[in-house]
Amino acid sequence: MNFNIQSRGFDLTEAIRSRFEDSIRNKLGKIIDLDADNVSLFAEVEKTTGANNGEDLYHAQLIVRISGDEHYSKEEMHDMYMAIDKVCDEIFHIVNKKNDKEKDLERREGKKFKKMLRKLGL
Repeated sequence: MNFNIQSRGFDLTEAIRSRFEDSIRNKLGKIIDLDADNVSLFAEVEKTTGANNGEDLYHAQLIVRISGDEHYSKEEMHDMYMAIDKVCDEIFHIVNKKNDKEKDLERREGKKFKKMLRKLGL
């Protein structure tokens, strides 16, 4: 797995890095092979100050490239770890939905092929 993590506005700690990696392995690892050469991930966490109330906001974004397809998610929250978890959940749902669509398409094509064979009497 090609995994790149960056931070802006603060230092990237091992705890943040392991949170991203663990969250991705626990969620995406169920539906794709993360150790494949065609999978790359780019994550970024940014700390900013809210314009109105001066509270810290954390932006987390995750880009997953699988065999040329690119999936993107971005979240903004007051808790950095919640933002990381939320962005990983969103990417899981995006990738899972795409996989379901591909399987559904294969099933429909298989049904059409079977129907055509039946018409031909084979």
